[in-house]
Amino acid sequence: MKSAVLTSIAASLIYLNLTGCSIEDPEVRPVESKAASQDTTSSLSNDRSSSSLNNGNQASSISSTTSDTASSDASAPLSYIQSITPSDNSQNIALNSKVIVVFTEPVLENSYQGDLITLLKGNEQVAGSINTTDNQTFTFQTNKSLSAQSLHTVKIAESMLSSGQTAGRVETQFMSVAGSGQTSQEVIDQCMGELDIEMLAQVNAARSQARVCGSTNQPAVPPLSWSCKLQQAALKHSQDMGQNNFFSHTGSNGSTLRSRIDGADYAWRRIGENIAAGQRDVSSVMRGWLDSPGHCSNIMSGDFTEFGMGQVTAPQTQYRIFWTQNFAKPL
Repeated sequence: MKSAVLTSIAASLIYLNLTGCSIEDPEVRPVESKAASQDTTSSLSNDRSSSSLNNGNQASSISSTTSDTASSDASAPLSYIQSITPSDNSQNIALNSKVIVVFTEPVLENSYQGDLITLLKGNEQVAGSINTTDNQTFTFQTNKSLSAQSLHTVKIAESMLSSGQTAGRVETQFMSVAGSGQTSQEVIDQCMGELDIEMLAQVNAARSQARVCGSTNQPAVPPLSWSCKLQQAALKHSQDMGQNNFFSHTGSNGSTLRSRIDGADYAWRRIGENIAAGQRDVSSVMRGWLDSPGHCSNIMSGDFTEFGMGQVTAPQTQYRIFWTQNFAKPL
């Protein structure tokens, strides 16, 4: 078996918008190292001042409730509740999500004991506050982000509606997404699949701990959020490498990181890219990137706030699997 050898392009280009002129830092030039290998990674970063994908995740706003008096059909809403968000048994719920309960009519004040809405992570109550403007729509806002990849339970107390109808106790559950920073539910539902979620979680886990990239001490930095546009650019480049059987930051048609990000209609201040080929899973490719100073620096850069990834399988090629990570700070 051929041993895995790490190769890299260590490149950093800096662009600044100064009265309409583009200035490239002359101190830094791309340097490429090539080797016949089944395990390949490469990094690139740029600065500038100045895919429509759908993975079929369940939308978080579908009405669904359960209770001690409810029908066994979990998709049938109760007569006194119009909707609960996140819906019952939802998966990959954003960490910045709120719990929203909409009754069919106003709830009488002081008609329930304790809090109308309680949120639990396991057996631990999640701290937060409840707000309403009309006593019909209630929003539970957590004091901090939800715990990642955790089962949460929403409990709604028994109350009385303005018509005199009793609204029984309701309990629903949802699973929060893995470490996704401030990625919105809309973005998760629109363009993130399970592989994307796993990659973002591992990138953010790496960023949560100080580490040494080569000889540079890198402090822990805030998590990145997912961008569908960065994903679109990354996926396009991985597809290009897979379809044309090559490994480079330069596309088969001469495209560059900058042109690919611009082509995705993403307005950026700073951008970076890691590419890899041959690794079979997220853990393997992340180990390779984190062991390489340039790639590690991109992952650990506090200048980046958004992220997207594209992975393509191409069995007919030398490397078989191609990975592209795109990092950015938007304008």
